[in-house]
Amino acid sequence: MYGDKQLTSGRGSAATSGRGRGWYYKEKYSGRGRNNSNSQQNFNRNEASIKNENKGYFKAFPITSNSAAQLHAALVAIDGQQYGKLKSLIALEDYLTRSFWKHINSRNLNFANNSGDGTSGWHSNKGADFNIDKPGQQVLERTSMLVNSDFIEARFTLSFPAQGRSILGRQAASLVTDAVIGITDASMKAGSFDLSKVQAFIDGIEDQEHLRAQLAPNGFISFISNGAILPRLSGASDLPMPSVQATPFKSPKSLERSFTAPHAGNVTGMAIPRGVTAIVGGGFHGKTTLLDALQMGVYNHIQGDGRDGVVTDANVVKIRAEDGRSVVGVDVSAFIGDLPGRKSTRIFGTTDASGSTSMAAGITEALEAGCSGFLFDEDTCATNFLIRDERMRLLIPGKKEPITPLICKVRSLYEDLNVSTIIVIGGCGSYLDVADVVISLDEYAPCDATMNAKNIVTILPEPQMQEKMVASHVNSRKFKLPNSTTQMVDNFQQSFSRPPKSATRHTSMITFSGIDVDLSGLEQLVHMSQSRAILDGLLFIRDKMDGKGSISVKEALHELESVWNQNGLDAIAREGLIVGDYARPRALEVAAALNRIRGLCNIHVQTAGVDGVGAKTTVIAAKNFDGTDE
Repeated sequence: MYGDKQLTSGRGSAATSGRGRGWYYKEKYSGRGRNNSNSQQNFNRNEASIKNENKGYFKAFPITSNSAAQLHAALVAIDGQQYGKLKSLIALEDYLTRSFWKHINSRNLNFANNSGDGTSGWHSNKGADFNIDKPGQQVLERTSMLVNSDFIEARFTLSFPAQGRSILGRQAASLVTDAVIGITDASMKAGSFDLSKVQAFIDGIEDQEHLRAQLAPNGFISFISNGAILPRLSGASDLPMPSVQATPFKSPKSLERSFTAPHAGNVTGMAIPRGVTAIVGGGFHGKTTLLDALQMGVYNHIQGDGRDGVVTDANVVKIRAEDGRSVVGVDVSAFIGDLPGRKSTRIFGTTDASGSTSMAAGITEALEAGCSGFLFDEDTCATNFLIRDERMRLLIPGKKEPITPLICKVRSLYEDLNVSTIIVIGGCGSYLDVADVVISLDEYAPCDATMNAKNIVTILPEPQMQEKMVASHVNSRKFKLPNSTTQMVDNFQQSFSRPPKSATRHTSMITFSGIDVDLSGLEQLVHMSQSRAILDGLLFIRDKMDGKGSISVKEALHELESVWNQNGLDAIAREGLIVGDYARPRALEVAAALNRIRGLCNIHVQTAGVDGVGAKTTVIAAKNFDGTDE
């Protein structure tokens, strides 16, 4: 068990920048921290445990009694299994983290000393706040709790109480001996738990993993079990709506499928096939609620969340319009033709994208990162990117309109690239022509409206131009990340006398070497600790590539995933530091954050050839972040 106040607000270059609080003392005392060599022993122990012990596990945690010997034997038996089979251990670590936080919160220890009336000053009591990274409704791989065959380690922050510059030693002693030890006993020892509940929690996560793994082999993109509670408590809360107020989900018979989960047994619900699916219905009938549940289905959820019965292919991406975002050297020519002045969109860059160009870039970037499907909600998309009706085609001829709408490409995305689409549509009936399945929501109840939609298409046909998504439209780009002492600002390379900071502001905003990166368009990011891991992961890649030239998006993602799989999330922390507030993001969100960094230098690479036959790689050009020549 380790308490560590420095839980990082970002990392910087290996030399100077973005080191966060505490780096001065680490260097001054040669990595020993501020006090004595015991800290160095802790750092070394942790680094060794990260490299040698956190390898991953497979079987569900077989907790059958309070015996410490049996607990130890169970862990030893599953030690060394492949990382990809580690979900049951992640579930246990998540359960213990929640227990730890619950005990802190129940004792109001997560609040610092203050008067409570806003009048506290310099000489007032301060500190004494005690916290651990609080999980949300999703179960994520975290660094807040480490379980292996030798020990269980909690990583938390503890701010020692003080008055002015004086430590309140008696209060500190009481906090450590009473609060820390008491919470440890209550939240980390087997004898304090109803172990059947622990096992049930882990079983639930394993069931979700098993259901998700069955989607692709059976030709599905998502599955929603009957009885699931999809709506949330409010627009500002991720908690489930009380079951007495919500309508439990019930699949239409034509879309109903059954799967076998290892613990729950037979699970029946609505399976959405791969291809193109349109979700329709009147306003306020539950279309967006359904899509929100599908986009969060890429994660496992805690029992009782209501969405623990919803699973979606892990590589599905929600796309929305992001006016004003930065775009760096993206081939958007599949959707955006040559611009006025015959400006090519094969290597498109801008510091202020429109809604349509941001969506075109988002789709192409996600394809480059390896997505398997897209989610769209008409309400958050640029209308001119979704559809262009016949009247507008007559008024503005095609040669005058550079935008090729999504409806012309959505079939090809699936048929040529095997990338599925689920789209919520309320006003664009033309999507009925291209949809394989149409799901209608009527007072929150789903109905299979596919046959009715096809009949309407026959009665009221609309001409639609279908176009191919050819391989050259999928990016293959290499980047140079801005270093610690310079960044690109309005086409000028600006040097800083003091290294710019890197920090995680909140879930939707990070600062990368002094450059603010807006992540608000990444709706599938669910926790600030994921954003923190994204920032430090990108800084880790930048530092590793320092002086070695450029790196492609796929290479960067592969490097990070390999490091995390082999050594855990701790591998991206500054050497010797214990970080307790990382949560693992998907590679897709890492790529999306990378693509939104203003100041990237891009070398665009085109690969010719099909399936590797006659492939040829050519460097087309080097571009600054706004598309100008480097």
